[in-house]
Amino acid sequence: MSVGFKSDDIDANIALIEQLMSGATQDFGNRAMRAGQEVEKAVHNVIKSRVGDPAASIGIAFAVHKVAKMLIEGDRKAEEQDRGVIQLLS
Repeated sequence: MSVGFKSDDIDANIALIEQLMSGATQDFGNRAMRAGQEVEKAVHNVIKSRVGDPAASIGIAFAVHKVAKMLIEGDRKAEEQDRGVIQLLS
């Protein structure tokens, strides 16, 4: 099964993640939630420490895209070993 994100539709991507998470084990879901909270906290800290700084907003946007690219590349490597996100959740 192959599932892809729609780069121009954030709401559809969030719905896809929610759908994937609905099939996850409780432990997997808890670990995913903690990881998400850590990232969200880091972003909020940058925003709070640089209120109104457009450079901070650009830096965060850049980081989000870089992290997404790293995650996609990591998942491709994991898929080669049948350990991709879809395989882990099914």
